[in-house]
Amino acid sequence: MENKRMFKQKRHISTQTDYQSDELIFPQNETKKTTMPKHFQELIDAARENPNRGVLRAHPAAKKAGYAISTLWRDVKAGVFVKPIQISVRSVAWIEIEIDAILAAKTLMSRTNQKIDMKQFVELLSAPITHSDID
Repeated sequence: MENKRMFKQKRHISTQTDYQSDELIFPQNETKKTTMPKHFQELIDAARENPNRGVLRAHPAAKKAGYAISTLWRDVKAGVFVKPIQISVRSVAWIEIEIDAILAAKTLMSRTNQKIDMKQFVELLSAPITHSDID
């Protein structure tokens, strides 16, 4: 029983992250580089700076992404599509500009044959906006 408890404790990952310069700080002082090729980083920056925060519910979001609803949720679970935000007690929606950025990144990958880690792209795209990001 002691081993099971220790195993669960080791698997627990804090959801709090600290952002410093160009590195994402993970628990236990593990760092992961967060650099993106220039054009992909520009997509992320443009989406994060855009004041338009229109939202789409599941069906319109899936339609815009060219997905079935089940594929949308599968990609969210896999970390290759942004998570929805809670808009009410029983409702979630996706920020439209984030969907646009993902589609633009996929278009850029397709047209330039340049591959990126979509999980990393989504992490950077949906990272919390801090006060230092606003200044």
